[in-house]
Amino acid sequence: MGEEVPTLLDHLHEKYKEQRAYKDDPILKIEDPVERFLAFCTQYLDTHRTVQTWPTDANIGIVLANNTRLLIHPPSNAGMGGMQNSGAVDVTEGQTQPGQEGVIPGDGRKII
Repeated sequence: MGEEVPTLLDHLHEKYKEQRAYKDDPILKIEDPVERFLAFCTQYLDTHRTVQTWPTDANIGIVLANNTRLLIHPPSNAGMGGMQNSGAVDVTEGQTQPGQEGVIPGDGRKII
């Protein structure tokens, strides 16, 4: 993936801080700060709904309708790792592994 993917709560907190700059927002009139933040989160996630999910190490990633990529949970130190390239077959190019005698075409059957 390469880039650092923020968690859902970190992203919502950043967007909430940006929203507080707009003094006329009706959400800012809510007295209780926790209720105000929850109202903002509900409104934001209703506007930018989840359009895609993907699995990641001990976590789940989501993409919102505004193309923001987020992780549901904070990063885990559970010791799980990604797959390592074996070097036998390049990931981006279809090649035969040594000793496999090429790719054998199928007989045209489709699994439905």
